[in-house]
Amino acid sequence: MADSSIVSPEIPTGNALPLNTHKALPFLNKQYQECSVHHAECSTPDSVELNHYPSRLLDVGHEGSPIILRSTRTFTSQQYACLSHCWGNSRPYTLNSTTEQDLKKGIDAEKLPKTFRDAIHVTRSLDIRYLWIDSLCIIQDSESDWATESSRMGQIYARAAFTIAATASSSSDGGLFFERQPQQLLPCLLDINFGPYLTILKRNGIPPHRMGTYLCDVAKMTANCIENAPLNLRAWVSQERQLSHRIMHFSNKQLFWECHRTRTCETYPNGIPQVALTYSFKDATMLKRWLHEFQQQGGASLNGNQTTPYLESGLNESLYDAWCSFRVHYSDCALSRDSDKLVALSGIAKQIGSATGDELVAGLWKSRIIEELCWFNLHEATPCNNPTEWIAPTWSWAT
Repeated sequence: MADSSIVSPEIPTGNALPLNTHKALPFLNKQYQECSVHHAECSTPDSVELNHYPSRLLDVGHEGSPIILRSTRTFTSQQYACLSHCWGNSRPYTLNSTTEQDLKKGIDAEKLPKTFRDAIHVTRSLDIRYLWIDSLCIIQDSESDWATESSRMGQIYARAAFTIAATASSSSDGGLFFERQPQQLLPCLLDINFGPYLTILKRNGIPPHRMGTYLCDVAKMTANCIENAPLNLRAWVSQERQLSHRIMHFSNKQLFWECHRTRTCETYPNGIPQVALTYSFKDATMLKRWLHEFQQQGGASLNGNQTTPYLESGLNESLYDAWCSFRVHYSDCALSRDSDKLVALSGIAKQIGSATGDELVAGLWKSRIIEELCWFNLHEATPCNNPTEWIAPTWSWAT
């Protein structure tokens, strides 16, 4: 047994975790309030130029009220949340030329798939009135509207009060909340004390630091719950995560909070220990930390405003390493349309280009063009059909 005096208050005990992740929403509410009040580096601008707002937002109102599509033409400082989700094979209710008038008048939330309904519930519970969902805020049968809104996708997520990530759901029907076994999530403390065998162990070269109290936790927790989850295998989501100030990850095991200052979860509400963060999690957020650094140093502003380049000479070694790590992950992600390969990271490219004065040419940074041309496939390439649309020249990794 471990000495009770060393039990950390950061570790929940007993029945502290509810059976359903829906009951854990107070955890996210607390994290959001703490971040909003005390994390100046995570704050979104009080106002923003209209061309950096999405053209439309869903007015979710209060419990029981209809969901109304609003134009943002007169918006100046209204806060909104974003939903990051997988479409999957299902084709839910969407905004198109046929449904636009109905959405403007207001529809019952029950018409929407489970993930959307859950996101509306979360948005309301955190006292945010507006929600952005791509399939309900971009006219799906209008190529011109898609071109306009996709070009400002980076600003849409960067401007949001927070992003709701439907991490564990592979379609719009999966929802945000899941049943679970809380006892399987709780880390435990083990007291390793060899007592009378200490002399023998030392004689055999076992150093003293191998004895003491150890924290035992689920292996690869963040990788299994976040990095390898269905949502983060989608290319568009890679950009959404990098540019969001605050993200709520709704995994099938527990809820996670991620902002510029902290990374927490239900089992570690005061901060996930560094040793518990897998390399995949650190790699996934490396570029995000650099983008935030630009903002802090007066470089690329995440609300889309053009400022003085932070790194005049292009991508330095650390930033380039972060970009390469991001690109490796991004290249493994899936796209519904191959033609979106460069579009789906254009928001990140704009931020880096604004901060460094560099230019992304067919997916390769101009200041690093020699290194950039030395790419290769990490996995055995599989034959693929010729794309129906031109994406990039054959010397680009994006082709």
